[in-house]
Amino acid sequence: MPPVGLSGILKLIHIVAAIVWVGGGSFLTLYGLRLAGAEAVDRTAYARSMLFAGRVFMVASIVALAAGVWLVLAEDLWGFDQAWISIGFLGIIVGAVLGPAFYGPQSEGIISDIEKADTAAADARSSRIRLVSSVEMVILLVVVWAMVYKPGGPF
Repeated sequence: MPPVGLSGILKLIHIVAAIVWVGGGSFLTLYGLRLAGAEAVDRTAYARSMLFAGRVFMVASIVALAAGVWLVLAEDLWGFDQAWISIGFLGIIVGAVLGPAFYGPQSEGIISDIEKADTAAADARSSRIRLVSSVEMVILLVVVWAMVYKPGGPF
């Protein structure tokens, strides 16, 4: 059994935050793909869920980042020059930019378009969200892979 000290607690916090973020994002991506062509009420509810999820994911990503940085500082095993840690930072940056800069405005736009009965605009926004979230999920899964397998040495 691994030691439970500070490093064990930080690792647990880091992993739980990543589960919330990556697991929730995976669910929303798959659910969004399923909603293509759904009724307006379902798409509006999904867009509102995306707005709420964005706030949850932002907190989860900040917690994952803080716990991960603290873990690197607390351990003598790794340094910030490790490739897998740099890959983790890439995932955090991508998520931190996409949340407020893309998902929030696009989700609000979908709600507005549906309320105005502009289904073509809502469909176009939904397609963009599906594409971007699918790419982001691939990036986040690469981050998870990197955290598990810790490829390469110093970056």
